Amino acid sequence: MITSDNISSQKTGTITQAPRRDRTKYIIEKKENETIYKHNGDISGCDFKIRRNTNCTIYILDYTTGMFIDDCINCKIITGPCSGSIFMRTSKNCSLSTITRQLRFRDCENIKVFTHCPTDPAVESSFNIFFAPYNSFYPHLKEHFIKSGFDENESNHMGTPYDFTPDKVLGNGEKHFDKMKKEDFYIEEIADGNDPIEEMFNGYIQREKWIQEKEFKLFGKGNINENIENIEKNENIENIENNENEKNDDNDVKDNNEKKDLEDGKKKEKIQLIDPNDEELNIKRNKRRTKCCPIF
Repeated sequence: MITSDNISSQKTGTITQAPRRDRTKYIIEKKENETIYKHNGDISGCDFKIRRNTNCTIYILDYTTGMFIDDCINCKIITGPCSGSIFMRTSKNCSLSTITRQLRFRDCENIKVFTHCPTDPAVESSFNIFFAPYNSFYPHLKEHFIKSGFDENESNHMGTPYDFTPDKVLGNGEKHFDKMKKEDFYIEEIADGNDPIEEMFNGYIQREKWIQEKEFKLFGKGNINENIENIEKNENIENIENNENEKNDDNDVKDNNEKKDLEDGKKKEKIQLIDPNDEELNIKRNKRRTKCCPIF
């Protein structure tokens, strides 16, 4: 129904503004020695910032569109899926568990990265960045994964980072990036409710069911256990190949030694067949010497 109030508001062109977001909800900064949670629905696909934190454990159990992590020291950071990029800068001695479309590091050192990333991670002016498959699960992860637009069949590129500064000078034993050692890999089951034990148990069941139904590649090729088994198989294959190579080398040496012994044995047999008291043989030998070497 059209009223005089509606007509006057249309004439004046008034616009109803949406309520402003409280930006403090979308940032964690300047915290020390704290454990901080963001739960399902706290972020709901917005951008998020984590900066200038020390000795903190941070759980972002929601999905985001982008995230900046700056100036963090000795922090453990676990995030849900990010439909955009996660950019970590000037941080050190941290661990980061995340699912993201794009992953970037700049001026970072000593970072353990557990990730599912369908594009090659980017490393710039950083060292000792160690990569492994994503290792965390919380009850709403599957829901957030789908909302963020990820495909369950996408391959994980965590093993093929791109180094923008390959010529940067490093200290002894340091690398720009590498594959994480098997003994450093662990599984993180996270509760997001009032009953941690029940939540973690239900979360474990959901994760295993999700993996079995879809043959999901979130944790590398197959599930976590298969991934660890594959790592062990590859290491065993490498060890077997190395052992075979060593055996082949040993066999070659042995064959060469046997050939040499055989030749030496034949020479000894020839020597033993020659009788130094054989007069005819001595006469022939002296004639040969006279022809070849007149000095005799």
